Amino acid sequence: PLPTASLSGTGNICSGGSANLSVVLTGSAPWSLVYNDGTSNITVNNILVSPHTISVSPSTTTTYNLVSVSDANCTGTVSGSATVTVKPLPTASLSGTGNFCSGGSANLSVVLTGSAPWSLVYNDGTGNVTVNNILVSPHTISVSPSTTTTYNLVSVSDANCTGTVSGSATVTVKPLPTASLSGTGNFCSGGSANLSVVLTGSAPWSLVYNDGTSNVTVNNILVSPHTISVSPSTTTTYNLVSVSDANCTGTVSGSATVTVKPLPTASLSGTGNFCSGGSASLSVVLTGSAPWSLVYNDGTSNVTVNNILTSPHTISVSPSTTTTYNLVSVSDANCTGTVSGSATVTVKPLPTASLSGTGNFCSGGSASLSVVLTGSAPWNLVYNDGTGNVTVNNILTSPHTISVSPSATTTYSLVSVSDANCTGTVSGSATVTVKPLPTASLSGTGNICAGGSANLSVVFTGSAPWSLVYNDGTGNVTVNNILTSPHTISVGPSTTTTYNLVSVSDANCTGTVSGSATITVKPLPTATLSGVGTICSGASSSISIALTG
Repeated sequence: PLPTASLSGTGNICSGGSANLSVVLTGSAPWSLVYNDGTSNITVNNILVSPHTISVSPSTTTTYNLVSVSDANCTGTVSGSATVTVKPLPTASLSGTGNFCSGGSANLSVVLTGSAPWSLVYNDGTGNVTVNNILVSPHTISVSPSTTTTYNLVSVSDANCTGTVSGSATVTVKPLPTASLSGTGNFCSGGSANLSVVLTGSAPWSLVYNDGTSNVTVNNILVSPHTISVSPSTTTTYNLVSVSDANCTGTVSGSATVTVKPLPTASLSGTGNFCSGGSASLSVVLTGSAPWSLVYNDGTSNVTVNNILTSPHTISVSPSTTTTYNLVSVSDANCTGTVSGSATVTVKPLPTASLSGTGNFCSGGSASLSVVLTGSAPWNLVYNDGTGNVTVNNILTSPHTISVSPSATTTYSLVSVSDANCTGTVSGSATVTVKPLPTASLSGTGNICAGGSANLSVVFTGSAPWSLVYNDGTGNVTVNNILTSPHTISVGPSTTTTYNLVSVSDANCTGTVSGSATITVKPLPTATLSGVGTICSGASSSISIALTG
């Protein structure tokens, strides 16, 4: 019988792969077989078994046909065909190199050829990751590495074949920028404070902060730390809202509270008068926080007062002339502030009192002392008379006369003087010498014979020469320039007379008189003889003598 050969084996292979065709043979081995691969005939000899397998690796879809068959005896007939469909290998090409921010994700793109569904294996630098049942191309892989990572494809297969992979993708993980705010502190009202923001990441940065009322954006920051100058009118807490750098939006931390200290004030008062050589108190009312430092001007230079702990503060000043004081500056524990007010201290000249009037006066009389005054009326004067102080108030004119009547020689000294404004200085003294009044004491009462004379005696005190006036009962008789005491006055009254002193004065004063002298004038005795007659010798006779006296 004629040998036969029947070809089968239609199927699919992947490009580069092989397929087995099966030829069922009848007849007697060995067989020789010729088949056609679409381009040429191929002879296979010495086939010993049936079915015989032919391995083919077409590059494209190919239909195989038997051309002839012969066995050990005859040439036979052939039948059947086999179409081997060559499936192209799938490919997978990876791309997507780029940057993303830490904590974010990046998309890798895989362009696939072949027939869906695909299965893909890629490596993330630490292990393989399989993705199955991919239905569309390109396929996106979302990745979120924590560090910069290079991704590579390991394999790809589609519905038919395992293919080839290419490409890689390096995802650079950019660290998130950070912004840390600091700068809490104090500043003075109307001034400014600096907040510091320490930045990490890549310049330029954009920063948003909140000042308690609204958000403020600062762009194109090139260096870190970045300084923000703020000038709030009240105490304010600043917070960061967001930060971004050249690559990413990051995280913020920290806050800064700027305490606005009110400016201290100093108000000066104390205008008034004081006396030369004295002092006046100026008052400075302070606001703010102790301790304060104060600078004031006294008309010639600035004077600094530090470490003032209480308000109001008193400044004691002692200008030599009328001076206007002004505050220059004030600062407290926190700030330099504002000053106001002024104080004019009028320096009143000290009054003076100069005493004069040294002289003599007679006991029981008076002397006038003169006090020359300077300053402003009315004056009050205190003088000492050697035994105690005497006050004279409300003196309106200068010079002022003090009338004194000491009983003994006295030195007068001024103790103090004050005028309408001040207590001043005194000078001078006055010694009033009290001259004792002279006295004249008359004595000498006695008897004289008519036609005779008597001596009256006047004892004086005081200083020669004395002048004396006495009365003889009929008129005054003056005796001057008496140089010695006692003084004798010789009188020869014709009748009994009483003499009295009228006055006496010595070299200084008119004095007092005392005593009197009565001169009794005795009449001369008389004798009248009578008895004329005749007697006898040896006898007697009576003679009469009439006597007076």
